[in-house]
Amino acid sequence: MVSSTMKRISLVFSILCGVGLLACLLCDLLTAGTVTWAAYTSLSIAFGWLVGVAALHSGRRAIRNGLAAISALTLPFLFLLDIITQGQGWFEPVALPIGAASIVFFWLSLFMIKKVRRLWAILAILVLQYGVLLNAWIQWILSRYLRQPFPDLNLIVNLLSSAALIIVFTVLEIKNIAKQKTTAA
Repeated sequence: MVSSTMKRISLVFSILCGVGLLACLLCDLLTAGTVTWAAYTSLSIAFGWLVGVAALHSGRRAIRNGLAAISALTLPFLFLLDIITQGQGWFEPVALPIGAASIVFFWLSLFMIKKVRRLWAILAILVLQYGVLLNAWIQWILSRYLRQPFPDLNLIVNLLSSAALIIVFTVLEIKNIAKQKTTAA
């Protein structure tokens, strides 16, 4: 049984997805006169809505069920998107390695959040996972596909800002531990 709160959240989520989808289609039609890039965003919003609503309606296990749905449906969705958009040849060299790595990182995050109970440590690890490791992987895949230099300025700036965040979160975690020790003593 889905609670009335979840029904309201699901309704708001559905409305926001619908507004986003319509905005993309309208902008594309007004600027290009036909649906071009909005096909990607519309299908992606529909996919996100499907996974999001399914997760919201699964109750206590919403996060795990949502991740399971994302894990099972992401790669087939990207493959279908490649076919629908006349097979631009990006699925195997780009979408497959990035999608698979993202799924692994999502599950690692869920596992880490359940095992590590310290907020600042979790944030530092998440920034390391996504800001450094996954981002570097995505940039490397894209640089190979687009035949551009690796690393580029965007990656370097991202890595430096991620390193700064990791340092800040680590310092905050150390201060939090020290505070707890003095409070306990």
